[in-house]
Amino acid sequence: MAPARCGTGHAKACRRCATNNCCSGGTEGIDRYHLLERLAGALQIVEPNAGKRHGLLDEWREGFARRNSTVDEVERFFLDEYRRLNDTDPEQRDRLWEHLVFLANHKQQMRYVTLRQRRPSSGSGVTESSAKTVIGQRAKGSGQRWREDGLRGVLTLRALHQSERFPKFWSHFSRRYNSSRGGGGVTKLHGPSTPLSQIVVGMLCQK
Repeated sequence: MAPARCGTGHAKACRRCATNNCCSGGTEGIDRYHLLERLAGALQIVEPNAGKRHGLLDEWREGFARRNSTVDEVERFFLDEYRRLNDTDPEQRDRLWEHLVFLANHKQQMRYVTLRQRRPSSGSGVTESSAKTVIGQRAKGSGQRWREDGLRGVLTLRALHQSERFPKFWSHFSRRYNSSRGGGGVTKLHGPSTPLSQIVVGMLCQK
């Protein structure tokens, strides 16, 4: 029997659910490197032989690339091992149960054959690189200090610039801003010295 979910469809032991919408059934794949790390941790609970652990991980690594059903096979393996664990070791059972909950809640995000056909990213490299390029290089310089509104505006502009969407954004923004101000120009109302980030933040905060 697979781990049960709570009333909202999320398992209480899945700490990522609250922030990552991991049970939403989307097409974003779980990074396979981190998945295999987790499976290695689960294997340490149930398999003391390092050679057997490595063999299973190699088998699953290849299986994830070839068959959607590999995640079901992995789940069945750990369910069987969970049943074999002695009730006198509740800590180990609880640790393994957390891994089972994770598998149950993320199965659709581990069917890598289907995900590859849909062509989403199944790794974290793109996201981590974007965070470094868009946020880290601009906002984490030596001596920089930020207020929330100012940082939000600056990062919004940087994201627009890096994604080559700034001209289109500015065209939309200027029309909306002029309309909301009764036709007054942005430069006339704010002056050329007004930080653009401040203008963008003002637009984003409008309701």
